[in-house]
Amino acid sequence: MTKLAAAFAAGLAFAATPAFAQPVSVDTPDILKGRFEVETDSIYVHDVLDDQDTYAHQLVVASGITDNLRLGAGVVVNDGIGNGPRADGYLAEVRFEGPRPAWMPFEWGLIGTYFGGGPEGVNDAVALRAIAASDIGPVTVVANVDALREVGGGSSDDTAFDLLLEGRLPITEAFMAALTYSGQLGTDDEFGDLGTLGQYLGPTVYASLPTGANSALGVEAGVLFGLTEESADAIGKVNLTWASQF
Repeated sequence: MTKLAAAFAAGLAFAATPAFAQPVSVDTPDILKGRFEVETDSIYVHDVLDDQDTYAHQLVVASGITDNLRLGAGVVVNDGIGNGPRADGYLAEVRFEGPRPAWMPFEWGLIGTYFGGGPEGVNDAVALRAIAASDIGPVTVVANVDALREVGGGSSDDTAFDLLLEGRLPITEAFMAALTYSGQLGTDDEFGDLGTLGQYLGPTVYASLPTGANSALGVEAGVLFGLTEESADAIGKVNLTWASQF
């Protein structure tokens, strides 16, 4: 993992939530004991066909308990569609960075998230994200696979899957450019018909701005463009993470 890629491992992903089940940000597995983080993740969806623009925000506070375990909690705020923003529940998150023996060519990790407290008619849900990252020359290649399932009474029996891929190229010590792909894979009952599902591709940029001797502000911004008829025209994302090492 490059030095700059590790600097953004604070987790700038907007996970697959019940309110917006298309993730557009990519996680790396790195965790540091004693790192305290405050994350604000925002997405904006523009769809000409449906003549509708929507947005969603996520605020998470998290801390590295060990070099392999990170715990976090937060809230989700979504567009009320004409009624302004509304709180759409809470989330609890556990991140794990797996061991990397000398023979393993990639880093790996897992993120488990529980979403609850949503508005009436929206079920609670659990999500699991598997992460792998490896350096290929100057480029860091990152893959995330998500599984999302509703829980509780009246929930769906389907598990939905998403795939995210990203190639990251450091430009300077504080700036990184990337190409990001996000695609729905379907459910365990209807899997793999990608042409009828949301598929997106676009550029992402990362920057790291020092805010103190042991702290920094990470910025992630990008636009992903829809590739299929089922996709929105574009999804914009702006994610900010303030991290401090104690």
